[in-house]
Amino acid sequence: MVVSWAICTAGTILVAVSVNIYMVAVGLFLSGCGCDAAINICFFFFGEVVGDKKRQKYSVFVQIFFTLGAMVVTLFFSLIDSWRFNWIVLVAGPAVI
Repeated sequence: MVVSWAICTAGTILVAVSVNIYMVAVGLFLSGCGCDAAINICFFFFGEVVGDKKRQKYSVFVQIFFTLGAMVVTLFFSLIDSWRFNWIVLVAGPAVI
C-alpha cells in the first residue's frame, strides 16, 4: 500500500509542476493508478475488520464520503479559475500529508 500511495503522490506532484500536457497526462495516469490501488486496499481491509453485521453500513458510509469529496473538488475547480492552485491545495496537499 505504501508503494501505491507513493506512486499516487508522485503523480499528483508531477501534475502540480507540469509545464505541458504530456506531463499532466503522465501525472494523472500515475495518480490514478496509485490512488485507486490504495483506496481499494483500505476499503476491503476495513470492510473485513468491521464484521459481517456492520459491513454494509460501513461500505455505504465510506462511499458517501468518496462521492462528497469528488463533488467538493469539482465545485472548487469550477469556482476558482487557477487549476494549478486547486490541484496543489485539493489534491497534491492531501496526498503528501
